[in-house]
Amino acid sequence: MEKNVLIQNSFFITYLHLSFQSFASLFFILFFSFSSRPPSSFLLFKISLEKRYKNDKGNDCLLSVDCVDHEILEPWPYSREWSRRWYSHKFKGPGLRYEVALSILTGSICWINGPFPCGVKNDWQIFKNGLLLQLDEGERVEADDGYAPGDPEFIKTPSGIHHGDEKNVIRRRVMARQETINKRNKQWGILSQVYRHDLQKHQTVFSAICVLTQIAIENGNPLFDTSEYTDYEDEGEWI
Repeated sequence: MEKNVLIQNSFFITYLHLSFQSFASLFFILFFSFSSRPPSSFLLFKISLEKRYKNDKGNDCLLSVDCVDHEILEPWPYSREWSRRWYSHKFKGPGLRYEVALSILTGSICWINGPFPCGVKNDWQIFKNGLLLQLDEGERVEADDGYAPGDPEFIKTPSGIHHGDEKNVIRRRVMARQETINKRNKQWGILSQVYRHDLQKHQTVFSAICVLTQIAIENGNPLFDTSEYTDYEDEGEWI
């Protein structure tokens, strides 16, 4: 009997904790909507590059990074030249692109950057002018072949000739987790469907949903584990 009461109390406390977190997040969503200040100034309480150092064991790659496109309505007035800047090859229509970086060892969302019109900058260009400038000296990231121009100096890509095959399995798992984050974010209809609202609010929506996803990661719904990832040999040679 006492054991059942303890279990019920534990569930109740967890529920209250998650409810408070959700309420706080919804408050931030509403605050963003009516605030003239950029959402990024309020994201630091959950999404921070400092989180990439947690459980650090000497890897030179602390983050995995990828870009995701989200569909929007055709910006008006239509013209072929203007429309081209928004065009995404992923869904053959207009969209906005965001860069998202995860901690390899913990799965926390550590960085979001955007939006960018899909036809203006590719993944490498966004990284080069954003996240790359925030990395430590000698630090690299795991990314897909869209970031090949930065391999091997700043990035490790699947097709890079400078990296051994022995780590391919865990590296594929690391990059698969990026798709998991995208799927979680797109559980919200506003990101999985064509965005039909004020385009200037899209960053607010995306940022708020990333915060909610991060709260879920921290409160019982983590991403699958890749903490066994290492990017060096036993003798200390980088690969």
